[in-house]
Amino acid sequence: MKPPENSIPSFVALALKYDMINQDQLREAYRFIEDKKSEGESCSLDEALVIKQIITKQQALLIKVLRDFLIVRKKSELFGYIAVEKGYATQKEIKSALAKQQQLFREKRVRKMVGDILVESRVITREQQRVIAGLQHTSTTDRQQIRPSEENRLEPEPDQYTESFGKNSPESSSRHQVVNKEMGAEPQNIDVSVAPNRMSAWVRITYNNLSDSDKSVSSQPDSLPDSLIDNSKEPEPEKITPATIKAALEKKGVKTGILSDALLQSYIDQKEDYFQAAVGEYCYSQKAEYKFNSDTLVSDIALKKNKTVASVESGYIKTRGKDVFGKTVELPDSSLLRCGKGVYLSEDGTQAISDQSGYPAISLDGRLYIFPLINVIGDADACFGPIEPYASVNVAGTLTGAYPLNAGQVKAGEIRGATLSSIGDVTVEAGINRSRIKTQGSVHAKYIHNSRIEAFGDVFVEHEIIDSIIIISGECNAPTSRIIASKISAKGGVIAAAVGSNVTEPCYITAGCEDHIVFKSRQITDQIRNARKELDELIEARAEQEHNINEIFKKMVELKAVHDRAKAAYVEYSQNIGINGYANEKTSLLIDELKLKMATSVDELKKYNVRKKEMEFNLEKTENSIKELKPDVEKLIMELEMDRNLFFKWAERHPARPEIRISGRLSQGTRVKIASTSTTIDEETRDVKLTESSFKV
Repeated sequence: MKPPENSIPSFVALALKYDMINQDQLREAYRFIEDKKSEGESCSLDEALVIKQIITKQQALLIKVLRDFLIVRKKSELFGYIAVEKGYATQKEIKSALAKQQQLFREKRVRKMVGDILVESRVITREQQRVIAGLQHTSTTDRQQIRPSEENRLEPEPDQYTESFGKNSPESSSRHQVVNKEMGAEPQNIDVSVAPNRMSAWVRITYNNLSDSDKSVSSQPDSLPDSLIDNSKEPEPEKITPATIKAALEKKGVKTGILSDALLQSYIDQKEDYFQAAVGEYCYSQKAEYKFNSDTLVSDIALKKNKTVASVESGYIKTRGKDVFGKTVELPDSSLLRCGKGVYLSEDGTQAISDQSGYPAISLDGRLYIFPLINVIGDADACFGPIEPYASVNVAGTLTGAYPLNAGQVKAGEIRGATLSSIGDVTVEAGINRSRIKTQGSVHAKYIHNSRIEAFGDVFVEHEIIDSIIIISGECNAPTSRIIASKISAKGGVIAAAVGSNVTEPCYITAGCEDHIVFKSRQITDQIRNARKELDELIEARAEQEHNINEIFKKMVELKAVHDRAKAAYVEYSQNIGINGYANEKTSLLIDELKLKMATSVDELKKYNVRKKEMEFNLEKTENSIKELKPDVEKLIMELEMDRNLFFKWAERHPARPEIRISGRLSQGTRVKIASTSTTIDEETRDVKLTESSFKV
């Protein structure tokens, strides 16, 4: 790796290099400086050399201008170089850390320092980070290249021979402050930010004793709630409660749409560090009229093609909202009728019309569907082929995992190895095995084995739940079933015949928590992030292009200024030569060097100008791409935020029931959590009804 580009030879080093002075003359200048100091006066080295007539003012000026040229060419940062030079990291590891830094900013809008990333990746230690941070502000020039030989060198302070550019500059000072900031853990803090349209308020929590690795378990859309994870070895976060979050929101002026304590507590339990804590309310001047019973997700009465599914008095209306500050805000025009598969909007926006025959349905996020009915006489497997998406499906045999399925209502003899997403209920005559099911309705089955269920409705099981994960907004209703080696989180409570076994892994049972809605919110955040990805990359590219153009312009200005100073010095010295009639041989060499630098700088300025024009052309292309992409992205994001808003409103209308009832045995070791209170059962018990107030932690 090349030496650090920000090591700049000092004035004296250049004077020695070009034989303008020798060691004896340097000692004489230092003695003169000491004498002046004893008399209470200060004097710089170049001033001393001129006063003692060792060099002339013009020679001193020429050396300074020559050094300016070196400074212009050798600015850069040192952290990566020092890490590689000291053997702490490889060039590949530095590049990987820089790539991760960009990714973090793109995905989470978090600006993390490269040093922190290297420490968290265990490439370097925290102590090595401190060493590098300290060395960033000192010179790392190989002094053997610019000092006199060992037998002739003096012993003044090192900076008299080599100076590090920017040592006392504002830029390096602010960087040092950041390094100091990262040395100790950030104090815990709750920051509140409000969306530009004021229809949501977000909370960012900084924990002072949780690293990113501690929070990584809950940072993925399909991860488990903290209540369903054995986190006995994890550090406990500092005490944050819904009350402290509400106090932070109120301090910001947020007074409308603050989420319930149950929702806020679920965010806290899952160690979410950034989440929506308040939502506005979308206000419409009219209501939609549905041509079917909209109280059920999927109607049992079919509609023919080209029939009206729902209607409104007028089409696209000016939407108003009540923001999180309690004030009315104007929102973009929208339709009250949101259309999904099988439904389209009339030209005037007043009617949602069926595009096919089938059963009308409305999802929890307000989208209208028409689901055709598909009957499968045998098994829905690889031989049968893929099932048409967004249909109500009846499978007489087994629904297998040959193809993923998006559906309306689903009925099957058995579900095995399937990945299924549905709007309506999922009803299984036998059971569910090795499957992943997400539904806005309820799930009915005789047994659930080795599966993951996410549902807005209830889960009804007759016989047993074994080695499964169930995360629902309804009730886990299994009064005649045993639950073994499973993890259950049910907002509507849990009813079972028995929980746990002496020979299996313990169960984790949670009641009265909003884990499921938190999952949906996280999935929407992930969708928004994906929707914004291309736009964010363009915006980041624009910022980088603007920065590069600005930097190259500054280099041009700086180089031009140095060139003009050099030209002025050259003209002045040429005039002196004309008056005196002779030129010092050593000075002539310095002049020749300066003339070469001046000629080179002119060529560099021309190249800089060409590069700048190319950058400006690329910047214009990026700007046009942003303008073209931005409206569609913003519309999609608004739709997703409306979905989230509707899910939160739905959750508010369906209160939690923090209760666990076990009619038979509750095994020792079972972890139980009700609302914000949790404990581990220390001895087997029977016939219990648990509420938050019935046990203490």
